[in-house]
Formats: sequence, structure tokens, C-alpha cells
Amino acid sequence: MSWRRTLPERFTRVAHCRSGQVERDTAWWLHDLLADRGQGPPQVFLVDGPDGPDGWAVLKVSERVTSRAVTASVQVLDWGAASEQGWALAARPGRRVRVA
Repeated sequence: MSWRRTLPERFTRVAHCRSGQVERDTAWWLHDLLADRGQGPPQVFLVDGPDGPDGWAVLKVSERVTSRAVTASVQVLDWGAASEQGWALAARPGRRVRVA
């Protein structure tokens, strides 16, 4: 299943509970959130809760290698969930989370 359909559906399910932006069209997802800004596109994780599709997390993983160290960082670009269980799963990707 493509994130192009799944992310907007999941966002619509939780938009009424969020402050701020209440609509996101396909262009917003493609160009404002999921665009490749030079180090590869962000990774989309879909969260399935006890009642089915629940939420998402969009993460950007960066790494830096120098002669002294290898470092990595994870930036949370966006996330949301419809239930408390979904929030817990989005915060701890593992079971019931799949890469879109």
C-alpha cells in the first residue's frame, strides 16, 4: 500500500485532535515533508493499533563519519496517532510498525 494514500487517510483521522494545520494535500506531503533534501528522503513508518491503521512517524536518519567517530541522528519530522496505543507505538517503532 502506498503512503500517498495511507498518510493522508491517517492524518484525516487525527486532524480534529491536533492544533495548527488541519489540511494537507498531496503536494504538501510530497514537497514539504517527504522531499529528498540531499541525503535521501525521510523514512515513513506506518503504525497499526489494536483497531487497525492508527498513525505514522516520518523520520530522517543522518549519519556522519569522520576519522574520529561515526555518529548518527534521528530527526522526527512528523508523527501522529489516533489512540494512546498508537502514540506509544509511534514513539517506539517496533511491533505493528512497518516501513511504507
